[in-house]
Amino acid sequence: MRLTRNARLAALTLLLLLPLVTLAQKLEVDTDRHGDDFRDFDLPSPDPLLCRQACVEDDQCGSFTYLKPDTGPGSPQVAHCWLKVGTPAPHHDPAFISGVVPAKSRLPKPLPPGKPGEWTLQLTSSGGIAFRLHKLSVKSNGHFARVTPSHKEPEEGSVPAAALEKLNRTILAAKITTWKQNYNLPGDDGCCDRVSTGLSLDVCGSDGKWTRYEGHWVSPSPMPPDLEAVLEALRF
Repeated sequence: MRLTRNARLAALTLLLLLPLVTLAQKLEVDTDRHGDDFRDFDLPSPDPLLCRQACVEDDQCGSFTYLKPDTGPGSPQVAHCWLKVGTPAPHHDPAFISGVVPAKSRLPKPLPPGKPGEWTLQLTSSGGIAFRLHKLSVKSNGHFARVTPSHKEPEEGSVPAAALEKLNRTILAAKITTWKQNYNLPGDDGCCDRVSTGLSLDVCGSDGKWTRYEGHWVSPSPMPPDLEAVLEALRF
């Protein structure tokens, strides 16, 4: 059976639109996921898919919330996007569009070839009644960058030698493949103005390949001793 020209055009249009339909189905219309923010920014155009794409491209991002522009008196005139380390509970609000991006859908940043024993770590804490963001990035060579509520621009420096030795020892002894992605207490969805913690850790093994751990929690249940040791060693 031969298709007419109009039928062929219609079929081609459908094929081109399928990816957009699939993306649209992932959007939670009239939904706000409040909290767990680690980055936010204005968008160049009022398109929630731009917000979702930013989440897909950031390996820290578990969910996002998009604010529609000009939704009422006092509202911003441009669209805004919040990226979140976790997946806070959804709440109905017609001013917002949200969505969850599963880990397998994110695009992890490629790591350069590593040497056995190298690692990179990032700890993010965000949320609270008076929202604040605390972000700490550390590398095995001792370089760190830190953002705190009082310092919006990253503060950079070197971890003290004794603290770095302790941190290096605890990370290399940790069994990160046994850690869970979520240590919230059962039934705790981390809603409202709670402080959320996110941890990302990449370790290069003896074979030169990287192993990655990503996890987050609000009110953690008891954690493995090796994870507790890493968190304790970060208090330098």
